[in-house]
This record gives sequence, structure tokens and C-alpha cells, in this order.
Amino acid sequence: MNASLTPLQEIHDQVLETLLKWQREDSASVRYIQRGMDNYRLFYLRRTRDAQFEKGYWFPGNDSYLLISFWAGSDSRNRTPNAYLRLHVSQGCQAFFIARDSEDKQAFFTELCKSSSFAGYKPQKTAGIWHTARLGPLHEWPRILEQYYYQDKQQIDNALVSTASGIGAEFETKFFFLDQGGFDRSLSQVLARQAELLKERRINKIDQLLADFDLEEANTSQPPADAIGLAGFSVTNYQGITYTKVEDLNLASRWIFLTGENGFGKTSVLQALAHALAGPRDDFSYYDTEYPRQTDSQPTSNYSRKGGRVGRPAQLQVDYWRGTKSYAVVKTVGWEEEQITTYLGPFVLAYGPLRLGVLDEAAQNQSTKQQDNTASLFKPVSARLYNADYELNQAALTGNKARFQTLKQLIRSVTGGLIADVSVHSKTGVVTYQEAADGKEIVAPHTPFEQLATGYRSLISLVIDMYLRLTTAQPTVHHPAELIGLVLIDELENHLHPRLQRQLPISLQKLFPRVQFIVSTHSPIPLLGSPPDAIFLRVDRTMQAGITVQRLDISIGNLLPNTILSSPIFGFQELVPVSHSGEEWVRTEDSFAQVRATDAQQAQIADYLTKQKQQELLALLQADKND
Repeated sequence: MNASLTPLQEIHDQVLETLLKWQREDSASVRYIQRGMDNYRLFYLRRTRDAQFEKGYWFPGNDSYLLISFWAGSDSRNRTPNAYLRLHVSQGCQAFFIARDSEDKQAFFTELCKSSSFAGYKPQKTAGIWHTARLGPLHEWPRILEQYYYQDKQQIDNALVSTASGIGAEFETKFFFLDQGGFDRSLSQVLARQAELLKERRINKIDQLLADFDLEEANTSQPPADAIGLAGFSVTNYQGITYTKVEDLNLASRWIFLTGENGFGKTSVLQALAHALAGPRDDFSYYDTEYPRQTDSQPTSNYSRKGGRVGRPAQLQVDYWRGTKSYAVVKTVGWEEEQITTYLGPFVLAYGPLRLGVLDEAAQNQSTKQQDNTASLFKPVSARLYNADYELNQAALTGNKARFQTLKQLIRSVTGGLIADVSVHSKTGVVTYQEAADGKEIVAPHTPFEQLATGYRSLISLVIDMYLRLTTAQPTVHHPAELIGLVLIDELENHLHPRLQRQLPISLQKLFPRVQFIVSTHSPIPLLGSPPDAIFLRVDRTMQAGITVQRLDISIGNLLPNTILSSPIFGFQELVPVSHSGEEWVRTEDSFAQVRATDAQQAQIADYLTKQKQQELLALLQADKND
């Protein structure tokens, strides 16, 4: 099914919504007070789950029209209700009486059409058919339906009041009011199928967003217009970094990966970038400098010594571009300075390795006034991300359907479709999530956020927090694809199965194509989802040089995880399991499926080479050798 509705499908949904609304309003005001009964408010719905029903045609009709009727009874020759309003794609709106198969019904409608209220209903050449002229084009159906509902329908209802059991002979389908029980069953069936279709359309729409695309084609030689990205950086005397410099980074790349062993300084590099661009500017505890801030505009040349080394002022410099213009941010500690141009501030987000804590409702209400977009990286234990449940609940409560759908699409996309649906209970406001295998078959009932797997909670919190913070900085932008920014994430792969580790860079790039991501990782799997122009920076640490960053010119497009692990990106050489006995060859097949296929072939060979066949083969080889 296509993600979008056809015009006729939309009209079926809109008519259903309109009639249910009028039904509720009439119930409250009791417009037909003289009836003293409720079934005047019922309307005819398709009862069989045929092909038309399955695609969302709730009322009788076909691909060209739908019929709206409020009574039981049909004409067996025309196979239509006896009285209805027709909404036709090309012929517009008309009202009909049809009773070709019943003399009793013909008499009833003949008498009815004598009334001035139905003067517009003209008899046709075929006996038993009356209809109006064209009441208006299709797009005017709301006005025409309202007039039919509160005028024609009321007059027909009044005419039926005097009948005891409807119009029609004993073996005919009588023209009368609909049965409440039958209507409730039909409506229940329609609403259930409507919910299924809404979910299918929503999933298909998101699947189009998630559909595979050519990453080579998506990455051009020029960065996205007005996007932000790093051109290079240098760090001096910061968090164990004595001095390191990286320059001439690819302006078009949206992904920069930092790798290195635990404790080698990946977090320090991310903090340096965040501190320079948007971090806690007045917090100097991260700098490795020995002196207080000077009041002179120039640094002192008499640096103090400690451990035999001469100290230097701490300095962070980040060169970046925005669109086609380049800028620089310079932060120095050691004298009174702070040369800052075009400070990025709220366009920079930074996340630490712990991304599970979320704000409570009271804190989230005040969060926009005291926003720290890098707190998660500097204080990962105490920092809190935006609460996805709260945002979904608020969108549903205020009727902001567009925002609600955007948040749900973000969640489904970032989980690769494994969170298939999100819903908010209309009475309790409780938000629940539905898990699916491969984004299709539902494998778990609706589950509260706190009971989801850790990996899901981490992904949901991350993507919702990113979207909310970037839209706060860009209040006129609402679509994720139009947001610009620079996002730093420490230990991207935390809590994620390899499948989601690979999917996460793919999903984030598709959702936020104008955002640059600078991430650290200990796993080769996220690199499998990186674009072809991804940048790899290896972080090392020695006693002499401290923390250093080296850019690696390596293309991984044709490499498997074991090769990426043993490459300079990770430098991991211990690829053989410690349980390997050394008596057999190490398996080097590309996949476990190939391992099984090889084992099956070897088993077939073993079955064929019985002891007798082995002796015969040896005899042939010996004879060939003698010749």
C-alpha cells in the first residue's frame, strides 16, 4: 500500500469522522426529540470485508463514488440502498431514491416526492428511480452532506415514524431505521480496520524515509548548504592533551569517528571540541595549566616549571565552516583573552556514554530556560536528557498531530523499525511502545518506556533530545532534515546489538542530513553503516607525547569487521579465539552460513571416502606414481 491516501480514501475517512461527530452532537442536543429513539443517528456502513473494505472504503460504492445512507433497505436490482447521497469523483453530488424491486417502496417514495421538501427529486424513465440534479462538485461535499443530513434526512425520518416496521413486502428488505446492534458491529469492524490502515500507512511512510539509498550518490563534493562541520582543530594543555592538531578535514563528510583504547583520550578530544564551541566557558578545571588568569593582554614569558617541564597556556582552537564560509573559535587560558568569533552555542550538542537519565515533568517544563546542550558529555552521571514520554503526551494532549507524528517517526527510524508503534492512552495519558521483529511482526505488547530494553531507551532518548534541542535553537524549522548542527557522541555503540550499531549511523544521517556527527567508538560495527567519505581519527597516548590524534587515510568500503579490527583504525591483532586448540585450521569463511556449507561438503566427502575407497584412491595414486 502507498504511504499516501487517494482522494476517495480520504473522503471515506472524512465522512466517517463527520458523521460520528454529528452523532455525538445530536445525542447531546437531541435534535429529533419527537422520535424518542436513538437509531435515527445511525448510518449505513459496508459490512463485508471485501477488497474495497480492506483498502478503506467504509461506505458502499467503488473507485468512482461512495454512497451515504442512514436507513436499512436496499434495491436488489441496482444493489444500492433505497435512499442515499452519492459523492461521485467526476459527476459531483446527487441524492437518490431507488425502489425498482418493490411496489410498496415505490408508493412510499412517490408520495414522499409530492412534498415540497423533495421537489428536486425527479422521476426517471426507469420506474422506481428518482434523483436530484447535480447539487455541487465533489469538493463541496461537506456543505451538501450537512444539508442532506439536517433537511432531507429529517423529512424522511419523520415519514418513517408512522410506520410500525418499515416499508416493504414480507420478503423484501424493508426500508426502515437501522438496527443499533448491527451498526455497532459494523462500526467496530470499520474502526479496527481503519486503525490497521493508519498504522500501515504510517509505517510505509517511515519505511520510505528508511529505504536504502546510494550513499555514494548522497555524498557530493560540496557540503549541504548552510550546514556546519569541522575543518580542523588544535588542542594544547587540556585533559592530558599536551599538544595535538588535525587539519584539512573533508568539508563534505557528515561523520567523523574517533577510535582508540580505553583511557587513551577519546573523551578528552570530544570535551575539548565541545568546550571550545559551546561548553562551560567559565569552567577551567579541565585545562592543564598552572597559572591564574593574567590581567595583561599578552602572556608572560616566565613560565613556571613542574616536574622538569615548562608550562604553557592552555589553548583550544576549532576551525569550522558553515555553508561556504569558514570561521574559527579560539579559547586560551593563562592570560586574559578569549578570542571568539561566531560562537556556535546552541547549534552544538554533546552526549556522554550514559544516555539513559531523562528529565522529570517539572524539570522539563523549566528546561528551555536553563539549557546546557553539552552537560551529558561533561557530567554523564547527573545530566538528564529530554523526556520522550512527556513530549509525546503533550503533543497528543494539545492535539498537535504533526508534532506527534514527527516524534513517532523519529523513534521508529532510529530503531530501524523495531519500535513499530507508539501510542498515548486517551484517558490516562500513559505512553506505550510496541516492539516488532524486522519492523513488521509484533513481538511484544505495548510496553512503558521504563520497561523497554536499555538499547531502545538509549536510542529514543538520544534522538528525541537531539530533535528538541536543535529545534529550540532553530524555532522556525520543524522537519529534521532541515536542521543544522554539530553533534558529539561518546561511545556511540553503548547498549546496542550489532544490528542496531550498524543501523544507527545510517538512520541518523537520513534523519539529519545537514548535521555533522563526531563520535567515539570501540566497535567496528558502526563503521559498517558509515558513508564512504567518513573520516577516521585514531587517538593514542604515551608518557612522552601525551594524548595525540592521528588522521587515518583508510577506505573501509570493501572491508569486513575482522579486517577493520586489525587495521590501524583499531589495531587489534588478537583475532583468534583463546579456545582455539591449534590442531585445526582457523576458519576464514566470510560468514557463518559459509562455515556450515563447508562443513556439509566435508561431511559428504567423508561419507563418500569409505575405508575401501580410500585404499582404492591410494592404489591409483601409487600406480600413477610408478608410471
